Amino acid sequence: MQDSLSERPVIEVSIEDSDILEALKKLGVKRMAVFDSESITYAYPEKADVADLRSFASSALAIIGAAEPWLALKQGSRAVIIYKVSEKTVVIEGEFNPADYDAVVMLSRLLVK
Repeated sequence: MQDSLSERPVIEVSIEDSDILEALKKLGVKRMAVFDSESITYAYPEKADVADLRSFASSALAIIGAAEPWLALKQGSRAVIIYKVSEKTVVIEGEFNPADYDAVVMLSRLLVK
């Protein structure tokens, strides 16, 4: 006899990218970039210049090393979170509480495609 709960989720929630971005904004996210070795594949705000975030993340990872599961750097009220998903690097800048880092990473992962 197979457990019916293992066949489907107990709770399934459908959420739009705009809802995720609104939640990230409420947590204090100002800018976000997703990039691979060749180009920036995602930027928030949509038309924001995030080349500096890419440069910062690349430099930080080269100096510090891995970002597993994620790396957070904080100076004053400004914080940057860096993590990798497959071949992509995600960098998030904002003014968020250290207690919210996990939530920021979890929500932003939903946007990485």
